[in-house]
Amino acid sequence: MSKTLLLLEGGAYRGIFTAGVLDVFLRENLHFDAVAGISAGSLCAYNFISRDLGRTKRILLEYGNDPRYFSARNLLHTGHSVGDDFLFFTLMELIPFDLTAFRNSPTVFAVGATNCRSGEIVYFEKGKAWNLNDCILASCSLPLSGKMVWIDGDPYLDGGVAEHAPLTYMAQHPEYDKVVLVLTRPLNARKLPISQPQRRALHAVYHRNKVLYPLLLQEPDLFNEQRAQISKMARDGKLFVIGPDKQFRVKRVERDAAILQEGYDQGVQAAEANLAAMLEYLAET
Repeated sequence: MSKTLLLLEGGAYRGIFTAGVLDVFLRENLHFDAVAGISAGSLCAYNFISRDLGRTKRILLEYGNDPRYFSARNLLHTGHSVGDDFLFFTLMELIPFDLTAFRNSPTVFAVGATNCRSGEIVYFEKGKAWNLNDCILASCSLPLSGKMVWIDGDPYLDGGVAEHAPLTYMAQHPEYDKVVLVLTRPLNARKLPISQPQRRALHAVYHRNKVLYPLLLQEPDLFNEQRAQISKMARDGKLFVIGPDKQFRVKRVERDAAILQEGYDQGVQAAEANLAAMLEYLAET
């Protein structure tokens, strides 16, 4: 019998597209043997594994503009733009999270973060990581807007620094022979080189780190290379891709609730349009 793996790309508020896709999966009562996410993908996975339909959508639509969730105020007070106490504790009460279902789920849950010493992506798994919340926070700690999170003696930042989609986890676990990847940008998207203002900001903060700084400057190239890799793997039948089209307007940090709702609806529509083909792919031997 095939073993299934769900991969979720990062993308901050663009994760609203993933929320729409996963809510269709929940309505269809779809399960995967493992889910691996990076940055926003890890937060979407969190609610998917707990089977909390609609929770990610509610968080972004109801609290996406709340400074307790994501703001410069958080950055000044805690060193993180993401309000970790608000995310992991306050929101649990405001929008109930089924912690029991999450803990008891047999689904493997892996969170990707970038090791700032080695420059490599590291995946932390539920039940093995000492503090899973720290791993998710590290995965979501965007460069320039989040401080490094220390895990097992090493500093970590946003998993998207090393790779945007969790392909390394897939490569590390060949036992999963059916893989579905949800993107938060169109498959044919390409990134332009780092701008001079961005380069100066990165240099000011990270130039002493001889591993991380060059990696940050190479991020657009890494993104483009991975997109080409994903396209080839999809053509070869090694994974099934669901992603937005060029009409997707959600920005990395999106404050317009109407655009967020539109992005969610596009995720729902993409999942419904691809559902039959995806189920056929998963059923193939």
